[in-house]
Amino acid sequence: MKIELVSCLYSKLHNTEFYGRTSRHHHYICSLKSLQCMNLPIHVFTSNSHTNDLASYSDNVILHVDELDKLPVYNKIKQLKTQVKLIPQRCYEIMYSKTKWLRDVMTTTDSDYYFWIDVGLSHNGIFPKHMKRDENTDHCSKYFDFDVFDERLIPGLIDRSKGKIYSICFDQSIRKWNAYIDSKYINNPPAGKYHMIGGLFGGTKTMMMQFCDMFDEILDKTINDKILPTEEEIYTAIVNNNEHMFHQDFFNSWYYEGHDLYTSWTANMEVVTPFCNLFKV
Repeated sequence: MKIELVSCLYSKLHNTEFYGRTSRHHHYICSLKSLQCMNLPIHVFTSNSHTNDLASYSDNVILHVDELDKLPVYNKIKQLKTQVKLIPQRCYEIMYSKTKWLRDVMTTTDSDYYFWIDVGLSHNGIFPKHMKRDENTDHCSKYFDFDVFDERLIPGLIDRSKGKIYSICFDQSIRKWNAYIDSKYINNPPAGKYHMIGGLFGGTKTMMMQFCDMFDEILDKTINDKILPTEEEIYTAIVNNNEHMFHQDFFNSWYYEGHDLYTSWTANMEVVTPFCNLFKV
């Protein structure tokens, strides 16, 4: 069974036309070190300005230089970004290009399964101390290195999904995490059911190609309608419209027991499923 991972690393975008979070470069660099321990090819799309920082990574990290202002979506949304309200912590070019980068890798490699994984996924905000890989106290190990990212993780998720696209969804029945895309893009409005997370998902090459096509179709419609949703809103619409294609793992708390926000976040929940629990395979 051949598996390829796809990700991207673009940082230092705050106060640029691309928006983005502040102070995330070191976070991404350290998290990627943890993701390498899955011993799978990780295709990382990035800017030429970041390649020196990534030069020392092992051979399983395959760099692809793809500048944000050269992406096909860049000119499609450039003018519209000045007309609509945006989320200042999010880069829309990155959100809308995850499927583009997945397709780029799928059309140039021959593997059985393809997964998108956010480069910054491994961090202590969502994984507890007992999941740390070791007791090293250097900064990267202390805050970004967790043993759930090992050789068992992706094969375990593939086995769990039984031939469907693996997806992680936030259960919105008690606490609402995100708004839904306009109901005109959804065949059966979810009415508060769930919200798909964009940090880790994947499946067979055939099914992921279909997923990418579905994403492009909805994105083009929203752009024509002068709407710029998040990529996760579009993903949620795709899952809702095609539930037979997906295996969904649900969680209802970003925070693990012992986290400072755990008690306030999980108030009124009879059963708590932290995000980190989904990584136990």
